[in-house]
Amino acid sequence: MKNIDKQEVNKFSDIADEWWNKNGDFKPLHVINPLRAKYIKDKTDLENKKVLDVGCGDGEIPIEIYKKTKSKITVLDGSSAMLDELSKKMIASNIDDIKIIQRRYEDTHLVEKNFDILISNSVLHHVKSPKQFWEKSFSLVRKQGYIVLMDLFRPSNEHDLLTVIDKYGGNNPVLLVDFENSLRAAYTPVEVENQLSSFPNISSSVKAI
Repeated sequence: MKNIDKQEVNKFSDIADEWWNKNGDFKPLHVINPLRAKYIKDKTDLENKKVLDVGCGDGEIPIEIYKKTKSKITVLDGSSAMLDELSKKMIASNIDDIKIIQRRYEDTHLVEKNFDILISNSVLHHVKSPKQFWEKSFSLVRKQGYIVLMDLFRPSNEHDLLTVIDKYGGNNPVLLVDFENSLRAAYTPVEVENQLSSFPNISSSVKAI
């Protein structure tokens, strides 16, 4: 079973150019991504660590982390167009040693227990099998390692959902529909806790921020 539908990958390739526009419909992401990078840096010791970013998109977060630490970063994404945008950013920032892998997560063969920290942003709600996603993620992280995952969480009622869409959805009708679908597909913190309860040998903390 393919855990991420090819149409999902193609969708992000189609919007890669718009994604780059910091004043466009993805402006909220460009505002929040540095905060996400700071959160990851504050919660983990990234210095000289091996980091894997699953679903890196155009790479704002790993580039931000790279600039502030001496991490050895590998990034992975299924969209060639998104990774093209990442490559442009790396050139602009004079970065040449972030390892880029263009492949869907489930098709990637990486050495198990090879990473100190795995990060992933806005990927979980796209996967068909959260259990498969977590199993692969845990297999790649060393025994004392960390997984830092951030994603949307589903609003508790229709009014709150529509409020979020109105505030952050932008004006592009296609992207508005996609944002709504993503919110409806997202998991609540309790649902994520239930997913992780299947893995009794790990410690976890799930919270809305």
